[in-house]
Amino acid sequence: MMVTDGPPPPRRPLPAGYIATTTHTAGVAHVAITGPAGDLAASGYAAELDDVFVYDRIVTAEAHRRRGLGHALMTTLATTRRSPRAQQILTATDMGAALYASLGWREYCPYTSAAIV
Repeated sequence: MMVTDGPPPPRRPLPAGYIATTTHTAGVAHVAITGPAGDLAASGYAAELDDVFVYDRIVTAEAHRRRGLGHALMTTLATTRRSPRAQQILTATDMGAALYASLGWREYCPYTSAAIV
């Protein structure tokens, strides 16, 4: 599990041809980034409850990696957080942990699982 306490880094513009869309359903935010061909390039979810803001299922399609989409996805999801006091948490793969660390996240414990229900 990883956590962060500070504000998210500044948002960067998406590469040319990419579009981010944010939707909200039953308290869950979903960000989808589509590529120039209209395919799903990256997506993720977040939800806030009782001063905890959980990021979940953060994915960038292999063909779209190394273009800043993970950064854009995380900073866009962060804008949906209602309370600046809400603790931000996520579970990370080894590959994702490097991205999150570059955004100011730190390891809280070596393993956990979480679900948004």
